[in-house]
Amino acid sequence: MNKRIFIFLLLSPLFLFSQMLPDSTCTQSLKGVVKDLKTGNLLPNSKVEVCDGVKVLGSTISDDNANFEIDAPCNQRLNVRAYAENHAVNSQIVFTTEARKDYVWEVKLFPIREFIYRDLEKYIDVENLQFVEDNIALTNDDDEILEKVVMILEKYPDINISINVHSDSKGIEEYSLRLTQDRADLIMSYLMDKGISEERLNAVGYGSSHLLNNCVKGVDCSEKEHQQNRRTEFVVL
Repeated sequence: MNKRIFIFLLLSPLFLFSQMLPDSTCTQSLKGVVKDLKTGNLLPNSKVEVCDGVKVLGSTISDDNANFEIDAPCNQRLNVRAYAENHAVNSQIVFTTEARKDYVWEVKLFPIREFIYRDLEKYIDVENLQFVEDNIALTNDDDEILEKVVMILEKYPDINISINVHSDSKGIEEYSLRLTQDRADLIMSYLMDKGISEERLNAVGYGSSHLLNNCVKGVDCSEKEHQQNRRTEFVVL
């Protein structure tokens, strides 16, 4: 008589789950160089970070030669993002393998206008806001401009700005000071409503005290020259 012997191996759910997880001790090196997509110029001091879709697993800054190296866990689907000033964010999906392996590639960032420098100061590069004359109300076109400011502040969470609003010299100075301050406060409230912390913002109305040309009160100037002085500036502090 033949006897069949069956042996059952009971595995705990915890053991089975642990076999499905990637090996936390295995890491792979992600190496590369960050360049401008159009010119091919190197982009040193670019930020590169690795995410798993939920949280940032690690980040680094490219060196003087725009090279970077960052460790990443094996056997995972990862999102590698690169940031550089005046460039759009580049996000790439990387599938790491089960074994140790080095990945090397060029990360190319598309150039965009985010900041400009003038008189040793740094400004967010946006078109001028067109307020309704003698009013603090914004026009419909201003929403798109302010949305760009919001996106830049979200991209660079460590920077603070001063919202500086200026007028021409045609009005009474006390009135111009009050009007420009009210406009600066309105912009600050707009940014705060979009989730920007109050601690990162400063609002100042300068009236006509900081003209860009010689159109002081009493000087005959064209409307185009007066318009040059009516401006809103977002100065990086």
